[in-house]
Amino acid sequence: MSEISCYKNAKSGSLHRRLRNAIRTFVSSGLLIALCPTAYGQTATGQFNGHVLDNTDAAVVGATVTLINPQSGLNRVAITNGEGLYQFPLLPPGRYKLTASQNGFQTAASPELQLDVNQNATQDFHLQVGSKMETVDVSASAELLQASSTELGTAVEQRTVNELPLNGRNFTALLTLAPGVNAVNYSQNKTVGYSTGFGAPGLPTATFVYPSVQGQWNRENLYFMDGIINTAAFGGSYDIPPIVDAIQEFKIQSHNDVAEFGGVLGGVVNLVTKSGTNAYHGAIWEYLRNNAFDARNPFTDFKGNVSAAPASFRQNEYGGDIGGPVRIPKIYNGQDRTFFFFAYEGWRYSKAAGLTYISPTPAELNGDFTNPSVLTTSPTTGQKVPALLYNPFSTTGTPGNYTRQLLGDGRHIPASMIDPVNQAFLKNYGDTPNFTPTTPGGPNTILNAVGTDNANQYNGRIDQNFGANNVLWFRYSVLAGGNLNPLAAHVATVSSATNRNFGGGYTHVFTPSLILDARVGYSGRFNTVTETKPIGVTADSGFPGVEATYGHVSFTYPSASYNTIGGSGPSGSTTHELSYAGNITWLHGNHQIRFGFQQIIPQRTTGLSGGHFGGASFTHDPSETADPRNASSTGNPLASALIGTPHNGRFQSQQNGLRFYASAAYIQDSWKVTPKLTISAGLRWDSQSSPRILVGSAAMLDPNTGNWIVSGGKLPPPCDPGAGIYAPCIPSSTPENNASLAAHLRVADNPNLGPDGVYKDFGPRFGMAYKLDSSTVLRGGYGLVYDNLQGAIQTLNDRMQAWPSNASLPLVFNNTGSPVQTMTQIVPTLSAANALPAVPTPWQQSGWYYDPHLKNHYSHQFNLEIQKQISSSLMASISYAGSVNRRLPLTGLMNNSPLSGQAGANRPFPWAGTQIMATSRGESNYNSLQLRAEKRMASGFAFGAGYTWSKSLDNGASGFFNTENGPGGASQVQNYNDLSQNYGLSGNSIAHIVYAWTLYELPFGKDKPYLNHGFASYVAGGWQANLNLSAHSGPPLSFADSGIDPANIGNSGTQIYARASITKSPKISHPTKNRAFDTTVFFHPRNEYGNTGRGIILGMPFDNLDFSLNKGISIADKAKLQFRAEFFNVFNIQNYGLPGTTFGGSNFGIITGLAAGSTPRQMQFSLRASF
Repeated sequence: MSEISCYKNAKSGSLHRRLRNAIRTFVSSGLLIALCPTAYGQTATGQFNGHVLDNTDAAVVGATVTLINPQSGLNRVAITNGEGLYQFPLLPPGRYKLTASQNGFQTAASPELQLDVNQNATQDFHLQVGSKMETVDVSASAELLQASSTELGTAVEQRTVNELPLNGRNFTALLTLAPGVNAVNYSQNKTVGYSTGFGAPGLPTATFVYPSVQGQWNRENLYFMDGIINTAAFGGSYDIPPIVDAIQEFKIQSHNDVAEFGGVLGGVVNLVTKSGTNAYHGAIWEYLRNNAFDARNPFTDFKGNVSAAPASFRQNEYGGDIGGPVRIPKIYNGQDRTFFFFAYEGWRYSKAAGLTYISPTPAELNGDFTNPSVLTTSPTTGQKVPALLYNPFSTTGTPGNYTRQLLGDGRHIPASMIDPVNQAFLKNYGDTPNFTPTTPGGPNTILNAVGTDNANQYNGRIDQNFGANNVLWFRYSVLAGGNLNPLAAHVATVSSATNRNFGGGYTHVFTPSLILDARVGYSGRFNTVTETKPIGVTADSGFPGVEATYGHVSFTYPSASYNTIGGSGPSGSTTHELSYAGNITWLHGNHQIRFGFQQIIPQRTTGLSGGHFGGASFTHDPSETADPRNASSTGNPLASALIGTPHNGRFQSQQNGLRFYASAAYIQDSWKVTPKLTISAGLRWDSQSSPRILVGSAAMLDPNTGNWIVSGGKLPPPCDPGAGIYAPCIPSSTPENNASLAAHLRVADNPNLGPDGVYKDFGPRFGMAYKLDSSTVLRGGYGLVYDNLQGAIQTLNDRMQAWPSNASLPLVFNNTGSPVQTMTQIVPTLSAANALPAVPTPWQQSGWYYDPHLKNHYSHQFNLEIQKQISSSLMASISYAGSVNRRLPLTGLMNNSPLSGQAGANRPFPWAGTQIMATSRGESNYNSLQLRAEKRMASGFAFGAGYTWSKSLDNGASGFFNTENGPGGASQVQNYNDLSQNYGLSGNSIAHIVYAWTLYELPFGKDKPYLNHGFASYVAGGWQANLNLSAHSGPPLSFADSGIDPANIGNSGTQIYARASITKSPKISHPTKNRAFDTTVFFHPRNEYGNTGRGIILGMPFDNLDFSLNKGISIADKAKLQFRAEFFNVFNIQNYGLPGTTFGGSNFGIITGLAAGSTPRQMQFSLRASF
């Protein structure tokens, strides 16, 4: 029987039976929607529709249309309605044949047609008068056109996935094969690895793309595998990287006119894994890489100061798959009914770290800063020079007018002022420089310690047809891996995890016009343990009490400064997501009506297994040894560390758990108005609960009132060591502090702190597709889309176990003008598990806070496209896509003076200091012109190409939590009180983006035009060349000032906020890695905000071409051996990364590495056998 078999007579059955079936339908669908399967654009299917007409274009009513999948035996039958319309919804992607017949007409048969995931394909038939027994072959009705839908997106099919060169065999490298997809990534998901936080599992050498889709943030995407949620609860990247050979195809789509899709503002990646078929198929493979095949990296491949070959590297990736019908001899034959597919892949990786960074010299560690490793920029000459050192203990004056004396002679720290414990820690755990910097103040240390990464992955799937109208499938995928990642000579991070994604789906046909589909799935990162630990150090850290409470100790510095030393952890955590949904499809006349309910339940637990230590991080800043009048060009962070005056710190030992619920319901109508015109309309309801605190508590500053609000519905008890009541508790200290707490310490209105739940988001969707002629379609659409998934757990997570708990303390120790705190004073307060709160009030903490009434953001999205089918296998399109985005979470520094030069006066809440605050005030817009061409495989040649010309503008909301804003960082929001002053190019606004790919079977050998017989056919035949090109213009650069408070607004926090000032444009005609722009035009603002705008010049462009050459050899009737040689960045283009963009910081104007995702030329060889 067929997978889903439709009734041949839609009108059969008594009225009683039809009423009974209708009641049963809605009762069953209600139960399934309430209790069953997947979520958020979860449908991993496609559909066919079309009209059956006669030779006068009149509708042929009651014609029988039959669909069959030759590989799986799936077949369905539909009867045309009064308009001659037929529809086949909910079809697995694959190849199908369609036939249309009616008495008095010849039967018409289509060729095999490719149906992609989420494709709404149209195939019309024109029947000729004659005998039904005569069959006439018809051509495909512009197979590549989207004549019945309006969403933007490109499907990447199985052969393209399998044969294009993929570095590290990571499918995300193919996400850029669609217009409007931008690979520039400033999100915290930049790397591969094993954690419940950011990044994703995968080979470290993999080209990992975490894209921005249609101008939205990189984290505004959702990943589905077979309709099962595959999006991590915390960071938003994928949980499981599917085995490439187990992928049937995938599609990244956006601007969707279908209300079923939503939950994020960017792209939905729908990936479909392979199922078994009626024939057995399998393969085994091995991919090999090592340093002998690679070109050198000019930034890391050297010894001393002499160029050298790439350091040691070995990588093996191997696996196999098999699939087919389930057969048990003499017991069961699963032909056309039961299919299985299984795949395994493992990798073994070892490579020298190849890291460069700045280490202090022995002279510096002994207090001599005559020739320091970190330099500052002279405000008069613009040259790199040693910074003068000033004594923080000599500070005098008033806010905005503080002065200090030199520290010693300004170059040498008196021995009596050096903290011996800090000095010993720096010497024991730090590195020693091992090469001379190529530029003043540049890296002086290279690390070639070997890192490893090993993993095993399994994927199993079974599909079952139960009778005529019921289909069930189930898939289980698991990846278990671990790595060792050297960070310095004496520090390495060790992590491991087991990631899983599993679930199933059920489809039931009640009648040909009423179909239920439902799915349920579970995905997550389990048993994750991470520890950054000392390597080869026998001496104690000197901070035993702190280590016992928070784990390993580390010393950190501002970016572009000395390398971090020490460690963190160990910490265990788990994230997972349950998703389920139920949907009903009702075909009524020319309408296809679909409605359903969907829910995703993400959750994260921290510290409940595998250790709960987050670490104790002391951050040392130049400001503690700087001249307050010239803070941007004086002071040295290592000098601050040596005298024991940290600027701030973060101390974590957490055990907590968070969960939230993202629900949606929708109704959608696709109306085939005429054979040429399709109109779609829908309405989607989205909701997001307030995050639920499962374990622990949370607290923060409320930006609306200035109160410190605490979760849980009541305040913690007063501290009482005698009664054993320790933190979290309310301490009593000075009368002033006690009064401040009494006035401004409150229980949060929301027992979970917030953000509040959102339950009134309704998003309409509209679309239109009109066939101008048989080969041209005009498509357009609009949708109001809400984000009710991304960033929700991370937003609250930073506030977990905050003051009055000691489990998560972001503390500011020193600010100019306040009494100096030293490590001798600080360390004892952090060195006991049973202790009072480390500080008496929360006002000088500095963490990421948010408005407890923060709203989820939304986007008005619109597009218009013209598609033209040029030949049976070639299509081209031109489109406009745009969006207007509102309520974006915008993060900046609040509670400072409203005007520059006021030195902290007139703070909105004078009892509190500067706070990092997110509010719903972000706005952005995006406009683009997009071109696309696609040719499916014909005559041995296939290609795709696209071009995007775009611009994105915002008021400082370029990414979550101001850490994802791109170059310029937090200075993108320079003025928190006047956001119009921040309006400019978005951090990842890329003007020009190009992609292209080809698969080309060389015209030699059997069945080819040349050398097609004899020995020459054997040698020259079976070759295929493949190309994958990606290129884009440079990213916009914004320039921060290194001063902690150049505008003199009273910044008491840890972040810099101001942009630098310039006398003229820093753009130069021929930028190089050592001079990316003119650094001499910059100067430090004083008592005012910087005068540079955002994105005033562009960084380096990016160009990459990957090439592969494959040779296939037939070794039996149905078996094949294939050899591959793959060349990544075949022309060895040196794509330089971002220059230093902080004026006054190290490496300002200097590029110190290749662009993210770029490598020197690398080669990979593989051997595959398949049958």
